[in-house]
Amino acid sequence: MAGNYAYLAEGEAGLQVIDVSNPTNCVRVGGYDTSGVALSMAVSGNNAYVADNEAGLQVIAVSNPTNCVRVAGYDSGGRAVSVAVSGPVSGAPSIDQL
Repeated sequence: MAGNYAYLAEGEAGLQVIDVSNPTNCVRVGGYDTSGVALSMAVSGNNAYVADNEAGLQVIAVSNPTNCVRVAGYDSGGRAVSVAVSGPVSGAPSIDQL
């Protein structure tokens, strides 16, 4: 979560952005259909980092939650199954590294 938004890794549907400002009426306001299968994600600043299975790490700009845009990606050479962000650094180990 960041502010009034929850960010979800939704498998084949990619990254989903949910407005949770009214917890009794949560509404999907945006998202980004990644090229792989979004397995996990982390938000830092204006970016969401998505572990996108065989498509590797995807970086999605979420500064405008209603218009999320892919800004970068990295093919991990394996399956990116989880992601963590610490300060300006993110990492998505492939399943072969776990």
